[in-house]
Amino acid sequence: MIHVRAKNFRDAQERLDAAEGQLRQQAMRSRAHGILVTKIGAGHYVLTLSERVPYGYTHEESANFHRQ
Repeated sequence: MIHVRAKNFRDAQERLDAAEGQLRQQAMRSRAHGILVTKIGAGHYVLTLSERVPYGYTHEESANFHRQ
């Protein structure tokens, strides 16, 4: 799992690309998982290898947190 925090769009893109590259290397070893990118909030992302994502793919989603 890799947490990415960024202050602006350009910074986010660079950091997300680097993190995805690291996970892609790990995924190539097992060939069983894809990469899931979850946007937690403004400038905050979490990237993980996931069984929900087919090998060779990257899926993006937003976390839906409900405050009470």
